[in-house]
Amino acid sequence: MRFILSLILLLFLISLSCNSPTEPNGRFSLTLSDVSCTEAWLSLSAGSLALPVNIVVNKNGNNFFSFTLTSKDTTLYDSTLSPNQTYTYQAVYGSNKSETVTAKTMDTTSSNFTWQTFTFGGNAGSCEFYDCAIVNDTLAYAVGAIYLEDSTGKPDPLPYNFATWNGKNWSLQKIYFSFPILYPGSIGDTLGITSAKSIFVFSDKDIWLAAGTVQHWDGKQWIQFQGDYAGFSNKIWGATTSNMYFVGNNGTIIHNSNGTWQKIESGTSLNFYSLWGSINYQTNQQEILAVGSDVGTAKGSVIMKINNQNASPVSTKGILGNITTIWFIQNRAYYIGSGGLYYKHRLTDSLWQSLTGISQYAVTSIYGNDVNDVFFTSSGGDIVHFNGVNFKSYYNEIGMPQIVYGSVKSNGNILIAVGFLGARAVITIGTR
Repeated sequence: MRFILSLILLLFLISLSCNSPTEPNGRFSLTLSDVSCTEAWLSLSAGSLALPVNIVVNKNGNNFFSFTLTSKDTTLYDSTLSPNQTYTYQAVYGSNKSETVTAKTMDTTSSNFTWQTFTFGGNAGSCEFYDCAIVNDTLAYAVGAIYLEDSTGKPDPLPYNFATWNGKNWSLQKIYFSFPILYPGSIGDTLGITSAKSIFVFSDKDIWLAAGTVQHWDGKQWIQFQGDYAGFSNKIWGATTSNMYFVGNNGTIIHNSNGTWQKIESGTSLNFYSLWGSINYQTNQQEILAVGSDVGTAKGSVIMKINNQNASPVSTKGILGNITTIWFIQNRAYYIGSGGLYYKHRLTDSLWQSLTGISQYAVTSIYGNDVNDVFFTSSGGDIVHFNGVNFKSYYNEIGMPQIVYGSVKSNGNILIAVGFLGARAVITIGTR
């Protein structure tokens, strides 16, 4: 009898469930996709709602704008915000409302920097720093070719190619590479030292250095990697020390995965001048982009997206000139320099936007701590900071217009830009 009563109760509950009204098919959702200091991006999903329908979007309880929704998924954009403020959004159609979405805008970052510039060499040959890296306020590195006089006062043909910052001073060092170097008067000599072109640092015990071939510092010694691939020294990027990418001239892309080196076919003979990657820590997906051209020619430019062992082109629509540098945060902000400065919020946006009036000189390097803390260098001694709202130039503060900067890095409240000034190598440090 107890079993029969339980069965009757179960059947009764199932009957109630089957005859209860279901959720309306017209449900829709509003979510926050991204927010900056002055902008918010929201995603409106129509779900199974029959289209088209008239939508009203409320901001802070007031009617913000209305439109006719014609697609299942739509991005809404609001550029009327102020830094460090909280806003609420809600989408309404008829008597139905989405859940309320809260957007807290980012605050601006300080542009209050003090500057000091160091010069190296100039009497024994043309000198230049090509790249730099920052570990913290008291440890940074720069690489290039610094020619000095030897103990007898004569020009030393072997350059110093590695410089270390201890928070107060720079010290120069020669890192040896095992391959023949040719120079006038000593053709065919194996010197073991050459100019270093690029550096990528995870810590003071994990440093990657490229000069045609690659050296890795493991905290105890420099280990050189030998292989069939040479000339891929223009830029380095890695997600981890066991997953490194290198780019160079003639369309060269090399991937080092756990010590296994493999060339990635790029489909171009243009020179890759810059490489950057970004990891989405919510999805753990990485995005890697290499950019290149052939400076001084009209051969065009290329943006290549690297995915595992493949490379595919990305649209350059809207960009003029030879692309030489890139920096981005995945799905939040993409910057490209090609003389001028270009921007996209997402890589899938149809057109690269030209940002004018940033500097009177050509943009040569880009780096940022976040979307509200981005730095740009130029060929005319100018460094520019974007604080999330405004661009500030330090051209007058630095006061050395003949400097050509080739690389910039930042870490928190310290910035380092490197390049050359005539025959001398230059390092400029900014602190805030």
